[in-house]
Amino acid sequence: VCKGRDLYNKVILRAFDGQGTGAKDYGENDINNGWTKEPLTRLIPSGMDEAFKSIGKNVFPDIGERIPTFEETKLINLVQDKDFTNSAGKKQKAIPMQNNLLPHYEAYYIPAYHALISTDSRSPKYQLRDAGLSPAALNARIPPLNRQSDVMWSLYKSLAPFPADLRFIARDSIINDDTRAIMNDIFLSLPARAPLVWPGVSFDIDTAEAKALLATPNGLATAYILADRVAVLGTRRLSVRIWASYPDTWNEGYRMLWDMEPGFVGPRPSGPPSLTLPEFEPISLTERGVGMEMTGVAGPVET
Repeated sequence: VCKGRDLYNKVILRAFDGQGTGAKDYGENDINNGWTKEPLTRLIPSGMDEAFKSIGKNVFPDIGERIPTFEETKLINLVQDKDFTNSAGKKQKAIPMQNNLLPHYEAYYIPAYHALISTDSRSPKYQLRDAGLSPAALNARIPPLNRQSDVMWSLYKSLAPFPADLRFIARDSIINDDTRAIMNDIFLSLPARAPLVWPGVSFDIDTAEAKALLATPNGLATAYILADRVAVLGTRRLSVRIWASYPDTWNEGYRMLWDMEPGFVGPRPSGPPSLTLPEFEPISLTERGVGMEMTGVAGPVET
């Protein structure tokens, strides 16, 4: 919770105040510097169907209550498999395979719904740390385009007619232990009437739950997309919805949907949110004294 609060206050709110983060705006040359785009053809993951039906029905009435079509969905796996030039201008060999995996970022890009869905990722830094490379040597061995937030924004920008309309960032089939620990704590706090399955439960960024989720490895990319691109995206209001695939099975099929509602920051205005879905009233983390800081959540530095 503390890390999420610091992340929101020091990164996002400072960006909204006009200080920004000074992030580079990466383009096609950066995408081609060490990376290979693998376009794939699939509909969105089935666990996201109800979420996108709700977005279509409640946010985009012209779309209606349906999932995105093949034509509206661009699934890209960006793989770091080629030699590249690092930020210092020096040639580097491609990052070697580790545990039969290369660094990669797989996501669905759906401009018609102002949305993207991250489904699988392994950052270059994580890959090199896993291989035993020292922190001091990391920066020389990664391509300039290496953070998930920069990758997702760059690819969304290349596919969307109006990139500034990006609003929804979803995470499918979450397997990160730190993120699932936070989600488990939240699910355990819910009243018996609140389901784990869709529509799950949602939290405004003012709550301890949302701040804890923002600081997880599966929330950081949303924070940095919003902070780094504030000149394009403008001020937004964050909320998050979490749910699971099964009503009685823990740690399986966990999902997260961030809503970056445009136009304001601070307490939510009166009236229903744009994405009108059932709401529940969980006990706050601070009131029940759950030690969220003890779950090992990564600090507010995106990798």
